[in-house]
Amino acid sequence: MGVMVAGPVFLAVVLLAARDQMLHQASWNGGHAFLKRAVPCSDDEFLAAAPHDNSSLLLEIRRAVADYFAVSPEQVPRHVDLKKNLNVDDLEPGFQFQVVNSVVALQIEEPIHFPFSMREISTLDEIADAIEKVLKEARPEGTE
Repeated sequence: MGVMVAGPVFLAVVLLAARDQMLHQASWNGGHAFLKRAVPCSDDEFLAAAPHDNSSLLLEIRRAVADYFAVSPEQVPRHVDLKKNLNVDDLEPGFQFQVVNSVVALQIEEPIHFPFSMREISTLDEIADAIEKVLKEARPEGTE
C-alpha cells in the first residue's frame, strides 16, 4: 500500500520541481533579455542619472545585478524596475542571496545575519538604501 502511494507522490514532486525550474528560468530569461536590450551606459552616466549619497555602493549593486543576469554592468540602467523589468519577485530568494548578500559581504569584514525583504523594493536606489540601513545597524556606534 505504501509503495502505491509513494510512487505517485514522488512523481508529483518531480513534476512540480520541473515546473518551478521552468518558471524560474523563464523569469530569469525575461530579465536577461530586458538587460541585453538596454542601451549601455558608463558608470559616470549611470551615477549622473540621479543623485545618491553612496555611489560606490550603488555601483557594487549594479555589478552584482549584472553578474546575476550574466550581462555587463553597462547593460544595467539606473532606473530599471526590478519587479516589472527583471521579474525579481519570481526569482526570490536567489536574487536576494546573490545580489544583496554579496554586496553586504563586500562592505563588512565579518559575516552577519540580517533581516531583509525585497517586498517593498523596486529600484537599485532602494536596494542601496536598504543595504545602508542593514550596514548601519550591523556596525557598532562610532565605526564607519
